[in-house]
Amino acid sequence: MNWKTPLGAISLALMTTFACAADDAPLRFSLIRTATTPAVPEAMVTASGSWLRSEPSNHIAVLVEHGTDRFLFDSGLGKLAEQQFKQDMPYWIRPVMDFKLEKPARQQLDEAGISIKQIYLSHTHWDHLSGAPDFPEAEVFAQAEEQVYMRLDTPPRVLPSQINAPIRWHQLPLPAKPYGGFERSLDLYGDGKVVMVAIPGHTPGSMGMYLNLDKDKRYLFVGDSVWRVREISDNSYKAWPARAIVDHDCKQTREGIEQIRQAMAQAPGLNVVPAHDTGVHDKLGYFPSWVE
Repeated sequence: MNWKTPLGAISLALMTTFACAADDAPLRFSLIRTATTPAVPEAMVTASGSWLRSEPSNHIAVLVEHGTDRFLFDSGLGKLAEQQFKQDMPYWIRPVMDFKLEKPARQQLDEAGISIKQIYLSHTHWDHLSGAPDFPEAEVFAQAEEQVYMRLDTPPRVLPSQINAPIRWHQLPLPAKPYGGFERSLDLYGDGKVVMVAIPGHTPGSMGMYLNLDKDKRYLFVGDSVWRVREISDNSYKAWPARAIVDHDCKQTREGIEQIRQAMAQAPGLNVVPAHDTGVHDKLGYFPSWVE
């Protein structure tokens, strides 16, 4: 694990990696559905939900294609997800964390003849990190504070079998550069099309990702800052006790939701995509379909 890589060296490496990317490089993305969880009442997921309506949740990886470069944002549930779950997930929470595994991202990409060299994690909770060990050749990026956090937290949020897997970790610095409603950001390619933003709260190093396909087609992937996009419009948040279990800092998580609202106010038409919102995902479609 590369814990001590200087900030300047990483910034230079990122600039070198993407230096050849043309400003007019086409951008598109695809949602890779790796697993689903059983439908549960909305009120168990979000505070403004109904006990009379139920819906499942998705576990996805986001495949991004910028010019000839491809990477994943989150990795979904991987080939070893069931083994990781049985080994490390506490018995008391298994019923609500259970899932139906579909094809892991690695398998779907291999079948399509697509390779990737980078994975960027919204955060390191088990359901976002699970698939990363399936890509031993890829560099896996997370913020420095996230890499510290993942070594200190415990199940059911982080699983030792994943954290201790042979992953090529790298730190991703997000400088104090405001973007949208957020205080820290990194323009990954320098062309304004892929921008990572810090949204701490759910975990200390949680981050989101803007994909700006054009001026009228903009998407903001927010990880688990919210579980359902309605939490933003309803001035709500995750249901209790779920947020007490999964959110590292509830106050900071609410501040992050307010930043997302500010981002939407600054960019009317911005499409917010939570990591588990099946309703939003269904409208966008799934791999091998692309949004472009």
